[in-house]
Amino acid sequence: MQKAGAVVLFINELPRGCTEGMAVVLHELANELVRRGLHDITVEGNEYLRFYHLKNGKKHTYMLFNESVTECVKTEICVKQRGRYLRHNVLRGEVTRGETQDGAVSVQLSPYESMLYIFDDYCDREFFAYPQEFTDEKATFFDLSFDIYVAPYNDMENFAFYERTDTLFDIASFDRLPNFSGAIKYVTYLHMSDIFSRCVLDLGQVGGVVNVKINDVECGTTISAPYAFDISAATHKGINKAEITVFTSLAGAMIGKDNFGGLAKKLTSQIPLRFIGLAGPISVTFEENNHV
Repeated sequence: MQKAGAVVLFINELPRGCTEGMAVVLHELANELVRRGLHDITVEGNEYLRFYHLKNGKKHTYMLFNESVTECVKTEICVKQRGRYLRHNVLRGEVTRGETQDGAVSVQLSPYESMLYIFDDYCDREFFAYPQEFTDEKATFFDLSFDIYVAPYNDMENFAFYERTDTLFDIASFDRLPNFSGAIKYVTYLHMSDIFSRCVLDLGQVGGVVNVKINDVECGTTISAPYAFDISAATHKGINKAEITVFTSLAGAMIGKDNFGGLAKKLTSQIPLRFIGLAGPISVTFEENNHV
């Protein structure tokens, strides 16, 4: 194989009787592959980023995934492909275009977010049919006050006022509503200094399924991170009312209950429950280079 041009590497030592190939200590294998150029992608120091590379003819597809459920990934990767690519955010149903002359691509992923980067020989008509990636984006973090309303799981149409607060907290904490299951509605107001072509509301960490309305306009529902919503069509200059509703699981209501032949009591007494509600931080990222 080596005489035919293939690189033959063995872990730790050569097999008995083998006269070709090279032995590499296991913890040095990755460095050896990079040294020989036997890698699809290089990343500068990010422990949470994972990737998968698929080649189909001239098309190269990279799936990037942020393995962390709490930390964002903001880095630059370098691939062997050059030229045009399309960036697919499958969860949001968005496609944007980008181009690289040296294989360097900027990557920003929210916790648990994945993204597809597809390199191909795109014609002008296909390529320019999609908007350009954010090239000048700015995240504004808000210090907000919230009116919180709660509705139990067996009557989620009727919300009762719970508290007004400037600080987000775990609704299920021991000094709050530790056995709560149902819906939690947060009402707050976002001040927008201007009108922008694209605004994305990022709720940070959320415990539960979340729905967002801005100025009574439905902006979407998501069941997992990233908890980000395109609110461009719903916002205007000035004060914007935001209604953020978090739907919990039934775990809180089942704690200690002898339901389902005792199964619920057994499970909920052994499995630690994560927080419920909004944890933040809450920000809006807007695009400046297409300002309208």
